[in-house]
This record gives sequence, C-alpha cells and structure tokens, in this order.
Amino acid sequence: MADFKITRIRYTWKGTWSGTTQYVRDDIVYYGGKSYVCFVTHTASTTFLADLTATTPRWVLMFDGGSWRGVWSTTTLYNPGDMVRYGGIVYRAITSHTSAATTTLGLESNQAAWTTLATTEDWKNIWTTSTQYKINDVVKYNARVYRCTTNHTSAPGTDQGLEANISSWELVLSQVEYKSVWTIGTQYNVGDVAKFGGTLWKCDFKHTSVSLFTVGYWDVYIDGLQWESQPWDNGQAYQRGDIVGYGGYAYRALQNNSNQQPEATANAYWSLVTENYSFQGNWVAVNTPVSYTHLTLPTNREV
Repeated sequence: MADFKITRIRYTWKGTWSGTTQYVRDDIVYYGGKSYVCFVTHTASTTFLADLTATTPRWVLMFDGGSWRGVWSTTTLYNPGDMVRYGGIVYRAITSHTSAATTTLGLESNQAAWTTLATTEDWKNIWTTSTQYKINDVVKYNARVYRCTTNHTSAPGTDQGLEANISSWELVLSQVEYKSVWTIGTQYNVGDVAKFGGTLWKCDFKHTSVSLFTVGYWDVYIDGLQWESQPWDNGQAYQRGDIVGYGGYAYRALQNNSNQQPEATANAYWSLVTENYSFQGNWVAVNTPVSYTHLTLPTNREV
C-alpha cells in the first residue's frame, strides 16, 4: 500500500518570496501585494520577475492584491500591484520596473508602467523658482491659486515667474493683493492692487513700473477721491480721483492729466463736483499806463 502524504493535498504557506530558496509544487508565497502558488519545483532566482517570466512558468497568481509603498522613490524596484503617491496622484504599478535614478526624471520616465488609482491635490504653498512641480500640485502665486496640469520645473528667476510656464497651470482661485501706494521700479503681478492718486487700481498685466503710471496695465478697482490742498496748477500732474479748486468750483479728475484746464475741458478730463464762490475781497481798479507816440518833424519843411 502506498504511503499517504497530507502535503500532497494542501498548500504550504511559505511567507514572503525569497531569492535562491528551494520551493516545491503547491508552495504559496507573498510578493508585491499578491499571493502566488508554485507550479514546478525549483530553486528561486535572484529576482521574482525572472521566475515569473521563465519559459516554464514557476508561479501562478492565486490572489490578486496590492502593496502600499508610500511616496514614490528613485532607483526602486516596483512590481505589479505596488501603489505609490506621486504629487497629488496615487499610482498602481502594472509592470515590473526599476524607477528612475533622479527626481528630475521622476515617475514620468516610466509612465507606461503605472496606472492612476486615485487623484487628489498636493498643496505646495507659495510658488518658488527652480522647483519640480507635478500634476495636481497646488500653489499660491501672488493673488492667485494655481493647479499644475503638466509636470515641469519652474523658471529660475522671479522676473520670469510662473508665467514662464503658464500653459502648465490652471487657475483655481483669483483674489487681489494690496501693494500700498504705486511706486516706480516695482514689479507688479496680475491681481496686485495699488493706490495711485485717489483711486485703487488692479494690475492686469505683469510688469515693472517706470517713471509714468501706465493706465494700459491697470483697471480701476475702486474709484476714490483725493483732495489736493492747492488750487489747480497747470504745471501739476493729476491722477484720476484728484479734486482741485478752480475759481469757486471744485472739479474731480476723470483721468490722469497735466495742463488740462478744468473749465475748458470739463467733459474730457474733469467733472464738476460743487459750485461755489471765490471771494476776492474789495474791488480794486487797475491803472493801465497810456502809451504815447513820439512824432518827429521833417527838418527840411518850409516855415
């Protein structure tokens, strides 16, 4: 009568797969979040992938699963079922591979080896120069919040700013950021608000301010008033919202101007605010000197 061996009718759990280990048929191992059953007796290779892809299959998938590997890292062997977080996205490996050697190359260098499992956002705080940004990274840039749509490295200088890679971002939230009184030689960004004259202006185009306030870069944010202590002066530069006295009237500047007389161009540069009187004191006569013409008689006339 033949010997009866219970091991021939049940599986044997061997724990995590280990290289150069002797395995027999029906051994079960754990590897990469999955369970495999041994198909033929063999001595394991140094890598599980070599056994799994051998000409004569050594392992057969028994239970599918996944293994959480944390944040994606460089020069790491990933196998099917491994899950990682990369930026704001959770990926699952679909083929075995070793990750890139540098963070600059990133997961993107083996993008075909991964499938997206879950999508979220990764808050990166304020945008910075020479930084590698990944899909779904979210940053604050001046008065706005942006979400990264394409993996890229940001510009090396603040003068270029996020605008250098604007096609790699989408606008999430638009706000304003108050920058106090407008000054010369200042870099203004979209959404900045500055006070010029009696008006608050919102920047629409990134630029560095020059000697003159450029209206084309700004939109009126809040119209205001600013009383000028001196009467209108043809040599003074006025800004929108300035109020001046001219005669007994008060006028408000409708746009930036210089040497534009209020009553003569009221519709274009000034609007009337109040009508009043300007007391000049007692009437004083002005004496105009008389001009006389000296007549010279001819010297040869007859007497």
